[in-house]
Amino acid sequence: MKKIYLIILIFFAFLGGDLFAQTLSCNPQFGINVQNGNTGVFTPITVGDATNTLHTWYFGDGATSSNTTPSHLYQTNGTFTVKHILKRYQNGAVVCNDSATATITIQNACTLQASFNVSHDTLGTGPNVYYFSNTSIGFNATDSIRWSFGDGTFSNAINPTHTYTAAAGTYTVCLRIIKRNTAGTPQTNCISDVCKTIQYNSPTSCALQAAFNSYHDTLGLANGMYYFNNISVGYSTTDSIRWSFGDGTFSNQPNPTHTYSTAGTYNVCLRIIKRTPNGTLTNCISDVCHTITFVATNACTLVANFSSTSVSTGASPNVYQFTNTSTGFSATDSIRWNFGDGTFSNQINPIHTYLNAGTYNVCLRIIKRNPNGILTNCVGEKCQNLTVVINTPCTIQASFNSYHDTLGLANNVYYFSNTSIGYSTTDSIRWSFGDGTFSNQSNPTHTYATAGTYTVCLRIIKRNSLGGLTNCSSDVCRTISFTSAPPCTLVANFTSVSNSSTPNIYQFTNTSTGLLPTDSIRWSFGDGTFSNQVSPSHTYSTAGTYNVCLRILKRTTAGTANNCVSEKCQTIVVSPSTNACNLQVYFTVTYDSIGVAANVYHFTNASVNASPTDSIRWSFGDGTFSNAQNPNHIYTTVGPKTVCLVIIKRGANGQLITSCAREYCKTINVGSTTCSVAQVSFNTTQGTANPNLYYFNAVSNVSIIHQVWKITRVTAAGTTGNTITINQNNPNYLFSDTGTYRVCLFATVAPNCVKEFCRYITISSPNPGNCVALAYPNPTQTNISANVVLGIAQPITMRIYNSLNVLVKTTTTSGVIGFNTITSYVGNLPAGIYFMKVTHGNDICTGQFIKL
Repeated sequence: MKKIYLIILIFFAFLGGDLFAQTLSCNPQFGINVQNGNTGVFTPITVGDATNTLHTWYFGDGATSSNTTPSHLYQTNGTFTVKHILKRYQNGAVVCNDSATATITIQNACTLQASFNVSHDTLGTGPNVYYFSNTSIGFNATDSIRWSFGDGTFSNAINPTHTYTAAAGTYTVCLRIIKRNTAGTPQTNCISDVCKTIQYNSPTSCALQAAFNSYHDTLGLANGMYYFNNISVGYSTTDSIRWSFGDGTFSNQPNPTHTYSTAGTYNVCLRIIKRTPNGTLTNCISDVCHTITFVATNACTLVANFSSTSVSTGASPNVYQFTNTSTGFSATDSIRWNFGDGTFSNQINPIHTYLNAGTYNVCLRIIKRNPNGILTNCVGEKCQNLTVVINTPCTIQASFNSYHDTLGLANNVYYFSNTSIGYSTTDSIRWSFGDGTFSNQSNPTHTYATAGTYTVCLRIIKRNSLGGLTNCSSDVCRTISFTSAPPCTLVANFTSVSNSSTPNIYQFTNTSTGLLPTDSIRWSFGDGTFSNQVSPSHTYSTAGTYNVCLRILKRTTAGTANNCVSEKCQTIVVSPSTNACNLQVYFTVTYDSIGVAANVYHFTNASVNASPTDSIRWSFGDGTFSNAQNPNHIYTTVGPKTVCLVIIKRGANGQLITSCAREYCKTINVGSTTCSVAQVSFNTTQGTANPNLYYFNAVSNVSIIHQVWKITRVTAAGTTGNTITINQNNPNYLFSDTGTYRVCLFATVAPNCVKEFCRYITISSPNPGNCVALAYPNPTQTNISANVVLGIAQPITMRIYNSLNVLVKTTTTSGVIGFNTITSYVGNLPAGIYFMKVTHGNDICTGQFIKL
């Protein structure tokens, strides 16, 4: 055994004789140098022989290197821990293996990431035309950019279009971007490349041949009417079709009918483009043109006209004689009168009685007949406004009641109830409270600043049916007195805790100070239910956000209420079911009116119950896409674009929940609007249940970006009152008083281009009820509210209907005398347009709102 050990020692000595000395440290220490703020250069203290030394580097961001002196480009800012492992070998055996760590701070990381989309020409003008869209992350217009199209050609455009002139085949397209600093110098340490392969195929043969027939209208209804019949060979209803009638008008119908307004010779052309089975346009196109000559018939000399005269014998001039004074009129012609109140007549000179006062638009329409009794295209029409006034006798007698606040809210609050005989809400009303203040409300509430004796007066002046003041008036005055109340030390307070196993059950604990068992307690749980318990427990039927209020009214030892009241409210959130899909997708879009790019649009994700971890995809309607939360997009072509946002929920482990996917789309008009050609107006529709409720709908020949509506009452003297401004698209408005109103639409149709259109509306009857027909906030995501003023305490009910007029929500609350607010939770309703009806007693008012 001793001889064997001796031989082994001699053998190792022969190999190097330094075996035990090499087990010492490899000295893996290293130095760090940061270049350009984003590149680390690492230099080891011990280099060693490349044949017997192994360097392994871990840069702290997931990247590694085995170079002796490496450099590394960081893609994100931050502080990273760098580890250097040094191994040394001798005769194939590891003689030392050590590591060392150090930190490096990156402040200017290279976030550049090249990417692009490519699309084929879909217009069929050339199957070898391709469009490239630069979708790179971190790219600026000042950066160096270079496209290689795989056929030996290049481009420095941001979003180039390329035509392949060679034969069909496969091409590798590459995009390379080099960042430039603020001085314009290329940053060679911040470069990104990406390549994609495209397949260009030769087009198939085209067997399409356009052809059509045309014939003139022989019925005499409109001698400029022509019928066109498409008889093209190889045509399919899925193909793209376009008619040009030679007078600047067009059609996409297969067999259109067209009416020429003037005689002449017109070149009519039909163009057809074949589509693939997937609906994509090809380069298979066929055109054909024919000339037609239209000769006009005899000129129309008919001019409609009429006069009107009141023939009433009483004080109310509501019976009118209409006399036809048209020129070119014959008794055989077709004649029709529209009296503006929903009634009509075919008499030549009719007499008509109006049942109600107001302004009516009376129209006379005449259509010429030829000698055979057939209607021609010679038509005359005349319209003019007629104002009808119906006077009534003066029967008004002013009177009112007043009573002190008995709920203890404030002993200086008084409620006044108008009990006047013959009073109408259209009449002029004025209260004088004796302290130098006034009101025009029908049943006002007034707070006096100091105790004392005050003379309260009510004055009413009748208005006629057109809203003008008359000489029929009445006044009444009364005296009231009140003294100051003692101090109130009651402070309402409470806590709330949800049940962990059933999160829709809440326990409310009353922690108020100054509370006595004789005091009046009332809980409002925010979902239309209430309780008088001291510390109640409540179960919510649906998830959502609720405003819970505790109200305490002090009572005397005799049990009567005094003026000491305290109230505390707080918001609680009831968690939804974990299995429910309550995702609601929605977004807004704004146009960059000050940016350097002409067609920059900013998209904001306003979805409800969405999470940053969910899958998100934007489609901009031009063949490009994005996964950003709130992307900006530059359109390179003009016209309407349909933008869609799709969100798919993800589970706790990141898996897609395909059953909870939602999509929302809207169309925007890019770059095609010019201020000089834009025209706007609006239509109105009255509510069926309430004729004072008007629905406004904007009309324009271009896309409207934003709408602002202004409603101003106009007096008989021409003066204007306060203006109500509504910042909402196509709103509705409930007119609460009679009179004439000037309604104006201010429509933004392009950056720095606002078009105005105004129209007058006459309201002839007052609005029933005493509530404000404006739902707020509008639009809303969680709650919707309306305000109600009551003369007597009574229940208030809010009913909500969807766009199909189906009742989807009912909320009832106990109303008190004076000002009330009723609120309903709508967070669990689908997004859309809803209608609100609020009732109390025999009074009804309505409103409309948008649920996001």
